[in-house]
Amino acid sequence: RFNKPAAPRPPAPPVKLTLSQRVGLLIGVVVFGIAALTGALLYQMETVFDRANYAHTNTVGSIATLDDLREGLLQVQIQVSAHVTEVNPEHLSATEARIKHFRQQVEASISRFGLNACLGQPCIVDEKDRDYFYKIKSLWPEYDAAVQIILSESRKGTEAQLGARDLLESDEFLGLAAQLNTVIEDQINHHIESGRRSAESALAAKSNARTASLVIGVLIALLAGLLIRYEFKESTAQE
Repeated sequence: RFNKPAAPRPPAPPVKLTLSQRVGLLIGVVVFGIAALTGALLYQMETVFDRANYAHTNTVGSIATLDDLREGLLQVQIQVSAHVTEVNPEHLSATEARIKHFRQQVEASISRFGLNACLGQPCIVDEKDRDYFYKIKSLWPEYDAAVQIILSESRKGTEAQLGARDLLESDEFLGLAAQLNTVIEDQINHHIESGRRSAESALAAKSNARTASLVIGVLIALLAGLLIRYEFKESTAQE
């Protein structure tokens, strides 16, 4: 009347891989490991290249441009000082030409820095650098306008040059020149420090790449060893 409970099914026999399947699995694991190692190395190499390339292109380009700016500003100051003491018309004409040249050099350096001085890209690296840049952009027109006033006075003749020298030596003009020089020096130092940090970062990335390759290589070797050991055990058991 009552149905007898069904007898439990015997456990399924473990699936055994054929020799070709086991060899294929071993090869697949090794190939996967090599691919993973290659991918990790390529990523780390790209990181090292990017950081080292940045340290070279941005630091060299920015410092070269800022040095042109600093040189142009210094020469403007020197030539204006010569203008207010020069009485020879021919010498005055040559001084005026040099002043014009170096004023253009300053303006061109500021423009290049913000546009394409670093391999076709702006040289600004962060917000602090941006603040330096815009500070220079705001100070230069003010300084240039003061230079123009001094030159206009100096061109009036020997007597007027006394007044031009007073303007050149005034606290207002000297303070303006000092501000501009200080900001340029600070920005140069900022880029030197930025380049140093990028170079250190590239060295750290290189070290990480070496470590990662060793770790992945060891893991691949361990896994391959385990598979070979398993294969050897299976072969021995079958014999």
